[in-house]
Amino acid sequence: MKRVSALSLGQPNAEQVMRGKKTIEYRSMPTKKRERVYIYASKTPADQSVEENR
Repeated sequence: MKRVSALSLGQPNAEQVMRGKKTIEYRSMPTKKRERVYIYASKTPADQSVEENR
């Protein structure tokens, strides 16, 4: 079975990426992946997850 990578994004960011309105996503750790990745829309909204991680 082939391994695939996924990027977890909260809403509305997941939809904005899929529609091409959001083209840059900043993360705390860089990646060397330069291939197709799946987008996983997490249950927690984007702004709420940021507040919980502070």
